[in-house]
Amino acid sequence: MKAGKYSVKELFVNRYVQQIVIPEIQRDYVWAEEQVIGLLTSIKKDFESFLTVEVPKIETKDNDLETAFESFYKKRNNGSNIGFIYAYNDDQYSGNYFLIDGQQRITTMFLMLLVLASKNERLNEKFEKTFLTDGLLKLDYKVRESAHNFLQQFTAIALSRNTDFTNQNWYYSNKYDSDTTIKSLIENFQSIQEYYESNLPNDLEAFYEYIEDYVEFWYFDTNISEQGEELYIYMNARGEQMQANENLKADLLSKLDTTDEKNKYGKLWEDWQDIFWVNRGDNENADHGFNEFLSCLAGLKTNFIDEKGTFYSKQKFEKNYKISTSDLLKSLNLKYVESGINVIRFLLDNKDAFTNLYNYANWLEDCINEIWNLFNDNTTNWYADFRDQNRATERNRMVFLWSIFYYVEKLLDEIHENDHDEIVSTVFRFMRMFYLRYHNYNRSVSTLRKTIDLLLINGVFYDTDNLVDDTVQSGKIIEDLNDNSYISLTSEEQIRAKFYQKYLGNEQLLRRHEELIWRIEDHKFNLNGRDVGSTNFSHFVNLEQGCDINKLQIIVNKLYEVFPSEEEEFKMVQSTLLFYGQYWRKVSPNYYRNYRFDDWRRVVRNICSGAEDGESPFKDFFYEFLEYGNNLEEFLEHKRSIDLEIDEDTTSLRQKLIWYNKKLKSAMWKAGNHIVISNGQYCSLPNWRDKDKIFPGDHIIYNIDRNLKGGDKIALNTLLLSS
Repeated sequence: MKAGKYSVKELFVNRYVQQIVIPEIQRDYVWAEEQVIGLLTSIKKDFESFLTVEVPKIETKDNDLETAFESFYKKRNNGSNIGFIYAYNDDQYSGNYFLIDGQQRITTMFLMLLVLASKNERLNEKFEKTFLTDGLLKLDYKVRESAHNFLQQFTAIALSRNTDFTNQNWYYSNKYDSDTTIKSLIENFQSIQEYYESNLPNDLEAFYEYIEDYVEFWYFDTNISEQGEELYIYMNARGEQMQANENLKADLLSKLDTTDEKNKYGKLWEDWQDIFWVNRGDNENADHGFNEFLSCLAGLKTNFIDEKGTFYSKQKFEKNYKISTSDLLKSLNLKYVESGINVIRFLLDNKDAFTNLYNYANWLEDCINEIWNLFNDNTTNWYADFRDQNRATERNRMVFLWSIFYYVEKLLDEIHENDHDEIVSTVFRFMRMFYLRYHNYNRSVSTLRKTIDLLLINGVFYDTDNLVDDTVQSGKIIEDLNDNSYISLTSEEQIRAKFYQKYLGNEQLLRRHEELIWRIEDHKFNLNGRDVGSTNFSHFVNLEQGCDINKLQIIVNKLYEVFPSEEEEFKMVQSTLLFYGQYWRKVSPNYYRNYRFDDWRRVVRNICSGAEDGESPFKDFFYEFLEYGNNLEEFLEHKRSIDLEIDEDTTSLRQKLIWYNKKLKSAMWKAGNHIVISNGQYCSLPNWRDKDKIFPGDHIIYNIDRNLKGGDKIALNTLLLSS
């Protein structure tokens, strides 16, 4: 049977086809109600459009030609397409076509027609003409003998309009009840029946004929590799575009030499699709994520491992928003894809075993979700030139995903030689390092391979004095890799490695330290280290000076007391920090004095545009608060109770704000987290040039919810009078 587009009826009523066989090597029929009813609903919707379509009239006196044109027009514009079907035939079994892919859809179509045939005598006859020859079904399940025997009996009973399948003398409960295929056949038949009861079209026979004649698919014979090109030409000559995932599958299967390999990988591909279906996010199918995964692997192999330099410019990629099939096929083969899938499976299968070792390891689920988000986003140019400073986003994603696939695939080769639990711990500790790099927007792809190779040799807690810190953080690339001891660790990565090395002989104690440091790093103000020095913990704890479990626990407790993760505003912290220094940041527009007081990622790292040299307001506050012992509210009242000499002539903004805060308390931040003061020079707005009633040497000090670009403002002296 040649490659091309076929209807359901054309597949089964075909002089080349005696039987469509689901071979022993295939998995069970496993589609659930959601998938079955989803497909049926889609077909019914297409059928309803089909009934109402207006066919253009052609000028002809030939009725047969007019009928043929009408059928062609409806099929072209209002048919349903269910994708690709892959099969092969064997000369030893003439007329038998063995499905490699498509059994879930073909079986479901069979059930849709069988349920309709069970309701109508004429449809019963139509069904028998299509699907039976001399009493034998043209669809034959060879997954196992029980499925083969059941399908024959099941079909005969359904056509006799008896749907009590399990209460039959031929139904062997001890064998059939545990058979996945048999259970799915019965359950999906019943689901389709129930669907029809409330959604059955008025014209039963028209709907049956639509399914037989207008539900189509593309058929591909994996015996003949040349059919890949033939099918592509055939489809595009009709202005139709191949589905990328199905096309890649066909081409990759055609590279295999033996039928056994084609069977094996045809089945595996379905299993792989299921992984991406379960983790498809908001996408309607698995193809988006699967295709992105394949592009990611291809870019890793071609440009990172093999260093072929097959780069896509921004313009070339955006033209089609994908990597060309020909470029993907140059890099991919099914064994390589399988190794990538094995990495994903390892992560999914072992994440619970790892997290169960800790009291806190929430980050791992978030990390794996980030991986799925990148695949399902389906917009990354994995062939971008990672040496190009302008490709920061792609490089950041490459650092994250390529490191995981490159490292884990190599490590899994050793899983039979080493303790499984040790491999699991090693893999996820490595992921932790690159999960942080991803959130720190690390783009150092060029140094990545050297880094990972050394980590593979020396372990994930390997450290060296040959650091790259500021260079990596700024996204610049180190080209000098002549020194074999070189490794591109950031300063925090080296500090962590040296700290953890002290506990390598005590795994339990190591985990307790890890989970506390993770909690510090995972706080929402610490995790994202982008543009703030790529630090995640060192602004809260100095591991180089030593830090035991008790001190780490206190730091964690106080961190989440000061900044509860579920809260968005921290007015007490803003007020307290006034007593320690200028922690705010000046923002635009520049012709006013605009100060933001809640840029917490910068504040906790003591990156303050207004701070004087050597000033570290947050660090000073936090460590004094650690020693204080009581809660933050009491601590703030203690700071407010200290007398400070502040007179009306002071030029210090901080002293003015401290004065107002001692009077107004949290009401000082009633409008928002910005303080705005006119410079009086270019201001034409009413009241902005007025002098402050408490500090008349300056203009009015306003609290505002954002800055002068928008938001309501409240004068602090007005608040004072109203209170």
